[in-house]
Amino acid sequence: MATTRPALAQLYSRLTGLDYHVALGQLNAENSQVGHGTNPLGVRCGNSKGSGLEVGCDRSGFAVYRSSSDGIRAAAWLLLHGSHYGGVRQAIAGGTPAAQRLALINSGWAAGGYHGGTGFSAAGISGSAPSHAGPVTPTARLASTASTTSSTTAVTAGTGDKVWTTAELFRTALGVTDDHVVTPADVSKVLTYYGDALRNGPQGAPSIAFMTGLRALFTGFVGRRVGSLTLKISNPSMAAPNAGDTLPNLFGDLFAWVPSTIANLAVLAAVLGLGYLGIRRLVG
Repeated sequence: MATTRPALAQLYSRLTGLDYHVALGQLNAENSQVGHGTNPLGVRCGNSKGSGLEVGCDRSGFAVYRSSSDGIRAAAWLLLHGSHYGGVRQAIAGGTPAAQRLALINSGWAAGGYHGGTGFSAAGISGSAPSHAGPVTPTARLASTASTTSSTTAVTAGTGDKVWTTAELFRTALGVTDDHVVTPADVSKVLTYYGDALRNGPQGAPSIAFMTGLRALFTGFVGRRVGSLTLKISNPSMAAPNAGDTLPNLFGDLFAWVPSTIANLAVLAAVLGLGYLGIRRLVG
């Protein structure tokens, strides 16, 4: 089932802090055909490369993503990191919905400024404080890399945060609120999202064994509310560590027993092997 445009607007609002009606208005202004592409906000190929979500380009030069939700996450990353969108970020931080809309029109996101603003509806937008669709995630950090350069950006990504809680990971990867109850399908989506983020972050690609263990861990969250997940986990988008800093273990000492267990198994295997050879000599 295709993701609806209002649902994409809710996700865009949560990730960026844009007023929901402004987010929906931009999607409508882009004339996105949900279900007929993965790039609802018309991001040009390469412009969201730093998000780690681009998987290709179409013949017209627009980015291709795995899903329309990933296309929204990539657009959110671009809005929060692109050098051309400082005015939008200022409007998000302290402006009204009308100011946010005007900043987007003037940002150059769309050639012609959405036909001088006439193509960007003001429906639902007033001069009052922004109305968000849910908890605002001020930065689309998870999908960022340590540093990135694209045709429109040359910025250092990440906020310097070293850890997230798993609640933050699940909220960002799924675009849900704290009341959402985790399903088995959610676990697979979060693993894919987190694995991709690690692959593009300073830690590098995770091992198959690590991801298998992570799946077992996250499966234990099925049936729980997202807001109840408190386990700390590495943030792949963290800025490069300071001199003398060390990156934290992904799950603290959760897997600290693995090296000693492997060593003990190796010793046991050697003992069994020698015993077997001894028996063969006795009966040979």
